[in-house]
Parts: sequence; structure tokens; C-alpha cells
Amino acid sequence: MKKVRQFLVLLLILILCVSLVAGCAQSANKAPTNSKNTQENQTKVKNPDTMVVAYNDQPTTLDPHIAYDPESLQAISQVYEGLVTYKGGTNEVVPQLAERWETSSDGKVWTFYLKKNIKFTDGAPFNADAVKTSFERLLKINQGPAWMFDMIKSIDVVDEYTVRFNLEYAFVPFIHALANPSGPMIISPKAIKEHEENGDLAQNWLRQNMVGTGPYMLESWNMGQDFTLVKNPDYWGGWEGKHVSKVVYKVVQESSSQRLMLESGDADFANAIPRDVIEDLSKNPDITVQVDSTVNLLNLFFNNQRGALKDKRVRQAMAYGFSYDDCIKGVFNNLGKRMQGPLPPGMWAHDSTIKPYEKDVEKAKKLLEEAGYPGGKGLKFTIMVETGSEDYKKVAELFQSDMKELGIDISIQVLAWATIKDMLASAETAPDMFISGFYPDYLDPDNVLYALYSSRTIGSINESFYTNPQVDQLLEEARRSTDLAHREELYKRAQQIINDDCPAIFILVRDNITTMRSWVKGFVFHPILVNRYYFMYKE
Repeated sequence: MKKVRQFLVLLLILILCVSLVAGCAQSANKAPTNSKNTQENQTKVKNPDTMVVAYNDQPTTLDPHIAYDPESLQAISQVYEGLVTYKGGTNEVVPQLAERWETSSDGKVWTFYLKKNIKFTDGAPFNADAVKTSFERLLKINQGPAWMFDMIKSIDVVDEYTVRFNLEYAFVPFIHALANPSGPMIISPKAIKEHEENGDLAQNWLRQNMVGTGPYMLESWNMGQDFTLVKNPDYWGGWEGKHVSKVVYKVVQESSSQRLMLESGDADFANAIPRDVIEDLSKNPDITVQVDSTVNLLNLFFNNQRGALKDKRVRQAMAYGFSYDDCIKGVFNNLGKRMQGPLPPGMWAHDSTIKPYEKDVEKAKKLLEEAGYPGGKGLKFTIMVETGSEDYKKVAELFQSDMKELGIDISIQVLAWATIKDMLASAETAPDMFISGFYPDYLDPDNVLYALYSSRTIGSINESFYTNPQVDQLLEEARRSTDLAHREELYKRAQQIINDDCPAIFILVRDNITTMRSWVKGFVFHPILVNRYYFMYKE
């Protein structure tokens, strides 16, 4: 009996040891209960067939030939398509509505062979006539993105599915300009014709209506509240696989409200989460925070044709008075890189020899005195900030504090971007200064330097109203050259002049912060393209 008891005791000990070992092995391989994967599986997906996006502002227009702001392009890119696009997260240009293309040896003639059996959502066929009509409309309206295509001399319809672009000069980044989401989108020619009023090419109607070939169609737009797109059942790309049938943009100006919506699952994406809460938000297993490098600039633009701001010494003084490090660390949580001049670091032809403006109060005061404003005497300016852009407002407040040290009085005014955009139509109505990001349309210096600092783009994208004949000559020559080494030399010379002229305070290149629910699948970041929800789903 004693041996039996000993055996039983040994057996129990053996069973206990095996259980402990098994338990340890299980603990070693099991994900923590609060891990993203475990929690994600426990969280029920809200509205699995609808992508909800919390955005801090609404589109200024739905017309792809006029729109040039992120809010508008977010909607436009879901409905309209171009001849070509970018592949995934790469810089490789691939066909979209075109099937293939070819270029003449001198780079002045581009021929596109189009895909067949594609229709616009109003039933009109997509063909070479539609391409010609859209591009001629873009150039005739001559707003927003039109400047990118001013080298187009004529467009020929070769046959129903072949279209030819004849350029005034060989433009090296032409195919990349066609791939960007600003401008080269094809609108139904039927819609343009039917809704034209007094020769406006349907501008009035297309501000609030959309007729494209893309995967979604406009269902409703409740001004200042929400914007809804629904599935285009006849989309040529098809609906096999996983997609969402509806995309809803909700206008949510308060970043705190956006955060609550994201945390509760009432929003799948939120675009205006301040940098200083990103770290805390990333600890939530139901939310994915993705940080990507970009070439997206943040500048404080001066009105170069307004009062004392015409004097570059005044502009330089303010540039020397700004706390760059405090801005990057304090406002943007080090999620970005300091600008060295007008062209972002990392972009081809960037001039690394440029000496950037650093905070130097004594130098700033000396420049003000030379300009006739000792101690900032009499200098008062208003800076405009876009509604819902908390980070921009913090930059403005830092600038306001810095300028007080120089004796310059700065007032901050917060307005909707659509209102600011209207004011920027001319130097007379434009504010003294404003803070704005700039998202390059294609990865070439032309798209930053020519866009923002050529006098030819005043009235469209050069909203600082800066002009310098020498810069104009350099940028125009670089645009027309096919010699990359020569282009690089010209762009570097232009950067030096622009940096000295100081038409803006060059602050930083911002990292892109994507905040989304972890149930969102298929998201791929691209530094040029906006989100395309057709390629995403929720589960």
C-alpha cells in the first residue's frame, strides 16, 4: 500500500510538472491578451461595407480641372481616372485608361492607345474624343493644375481609341505629370456639353456634380457635413474580390472629435490628428498609426507684393527670427525634416550647399533696422490658418511669439481653406501671409520650383506672388532641357536665388501620419497619390 501511495505521489508530481511545462510553452507562444492581433479579432467591424473618413474640411470643388487641394482630390480620385497612374507605392507609371503609349525620338509627340468598352457613369463612351475634350477644357479654363500642361501645343484624335499629344517642347517629366491626381482626369464629354452655361464648359455644374469612369459615383454632398460616394456597378475594373461599396467623408473640424470617432470605430480614417497625441494613440490595439517619409512641404508664405513685405530684408528678418527647432520638436514631434531651402531634401537636384536660415535675433533686428523698421516699428501683419489644422495653428502661435521678440505684431485668423483660396486669387485680396502645405504632383524639381516660384504660375499656384526675372529664366530653361546634368545645374542656381529672396519661410518636410482602424486592409501609402478606397476593405 505504501508503494502504491509512493507511486501515486510520483505520478501526481509528474503530471504537475508536465502541466507546468506545457503551460510555460503555451505562455511563450501565446500573444499577450492586449496585443493588436488578439484585440483586433475580438473587435467587431463596424459598417464593413462602408469606409468612413473623418476630414477636417470639405472639398472646394468637385471639378478635377480646377481642384488643387487635398480635400477635393480625396473625392475626385475615387470617381475620375486618368490615362496612367502609379503602381502601388512605387514611382513606376502604369496604364489606367490607356492600354499603352509610345514617344517620338525627340520627346515632343506622345501617342496613347486607349482601353476599349469603358463608359462614363452617364453612359457616354470613353474614347479619344473624350480625352481630347477633357484636356482642351483643362487648358482653356487654365486654373489650378493647368500650369503643368502648358507645353501641350495640340491634341489629335488618330482614331476612336488612339490619341496623340503634340508638345511645344520635350518635357522630361510629362508621363509623371499625367500620372498625378491633379488635373489630367477625364470627364464625360456628354456631361460637359449638356451642362455648359454661357460657355463656361460646365464649370458651375461640375463644382457639385461628378461624371467619371472610376469605381465610385457621387450620391450626396451635404455642405459642411458629409460627402457620400457609392459603388459604380458598371465599373470596368470589376468588383470581384474584397472592396467597400460606399465611401463617406464626414467633415469634422475638431481634432479631439476626430480622435473620439477613430477610437470608437465611427471613423475608419482621421486626417487631422495632432502629432503630439500620435504616440498615445498608437498604443490603442484597435488603431494603426503608420508613419511614412514624404516630400510634402510646410512653408509660411509671404505676400511678396504687399507693403513692407515687398522688401526682402523684412522677409529675411522674420525668417531669422523663427524658432525652427522648437517648431519641429514641439509641434511636429520630430516627425519631419528641416528644410534647407525651397526644394525638399531627398528630391533630385536638391542643393545641399544652401545655408538655411537659423534663428538669429540680432541679425533679424539688424535687417529690420536696415529696412527702416528699427525695433519692428509699425510692422503689423495678419497670418491666415486653415480651419481644423491644429498643427498649423500651433506653428502660427509660435511665429507670433517669435515676432513679438522683434517688435512685430502678428494677428492670427482662422478661416476655411475655400475662403483663403478665394482670397489668394490676387495679391490685392490675399492675406499678408499664410501657412500651407504643398504636396508635389510629381517627383521632379519642376513641380516645386516652377510651380511655387515662377511668375507664370501667379494666379494659379504661386500664391506668394513672388517674381524674379532671373529665376523665371532659369526655371523656363530647365523645363525645356532634356539634359539632366544641365537641368540640375539650373535648378541649383535657382534655389540659391530663391533662398536669398526669401519669398517664404521654409520650415520642414513633414512625415505623413496615417491614422486608421486596424480592421482596414489593403492600405498602401504613396507620396503622390491620395488614398484610393477601391483597393481597401474592412475585416
